[in-house]
Amino acid sequence: MADQRPVALITGASSGIGLELARLFASAGYDLYLAGRNRAALTALCQQLSDKHAIQADVMDADLAKPGAAQELFKQVVAKNRLIDVLVNSAGVGLRGRFYALEWPRQLEIIQVNQLALVELTSLVLPSMLGRRQGRILNLGALAGFA
Repeated sequence: MADQRPVALITGASSGIGLELARLFASAGYDLYLAGRNRAALTALCQQLSDKHAIQADVMDADLAKPGAAQELFKQVVAKNRLIDVLVNSAGVGLRGRFYALEWPRQLEIIQVNQLALVELTSLVLPSMLGRRQGRILNLGALAGFA
C-alpha cells in the first residue's frame, strides 16, 4: 500500500545531487516530495520516477531564497498527511566574484537558502522523527559543490 512506503522530502531536487538522490530514493521504494523552484523539471521528474518505480512523487513549490519558504513547504507536506522518514536538504546557491562587489540582496538570498532555510526545515521535521524515534536527515554542503 502507498501509505506504508517511507517518504523522503528532497529540496533542490530539480538538478545536481538532489536530482540524483531523488532517483536513488525512488529506486529504493520511497514516495517522494520534491521541492524546488523549477516546477517544470520537478513535474517531469515526478512523472518519470512514478512510472519507472511505481511510487508516488509530488512537486512541492518552494523558493527557499524567500523568508518563510521553509515554513510554507512544511505546511504543504503536513497537508499530505504523511510523515517524513528522510529529509534531504540539498537546495543550495552560490555566487562568484569579489565579496565587496556582490550585491547585498543576492547575498541575503544565498544565506537564506544555504543556511536559514536548511536549519528551519530541519527544526520543523525533526520533532516528529524524535517522537517516533526514527528518521534521517541529510544536510549537504551545497557551497562545496561550487568550489
